[in-house]
Amino acid sequence: GGVAGDIFIVRAAGVFSTKASGPGTLMLTLLENAAGVAQTGAVTMTQNLTDRGWSMEVVLAALDLTEVEAQGMVLMGGTSNPVRDMPNAARVAGTSLLTGTFTIKVAWSLADPANTITLRQFMVTRMAA
Repeated sequence: GGVAGDIFIVRAAGVFSTKASGPGTLMLTLLENAAGVAQTGAVTMTQNLTDRGWSMEVVLAALDLTEVEAQGMVLMGGTSNPVRDMPNAARVAGTSLLTGTFTIKVAWSLADPANTITLRQFMVTRMAA
């Protein structure tokens, strides 16, 4: 869990693959409990990729126990625009840093067995206020 003033750094990495033609888009969202705190938006994926690397880093500053400031970046190897930001123009409400439970939500626009993403590493570092 956390308290106001804490900083959390969330890092994740893994591999992804895409179908041979028209793989669609992919969206990555970091959730703190059920609240989405950082999101890529829809990333147009390059076709016919196999086991390419991806990584995410999001820095969250706990403003209080229900709001955070969160900014992040995602790297997607082999895509035409590999660096994707996860911007927030304002503080993110609805978090509950008392529990500090982080998850990553993945959404493909096109369901296909060749469109895959695997989480290989997931680390959360807390710097106490």
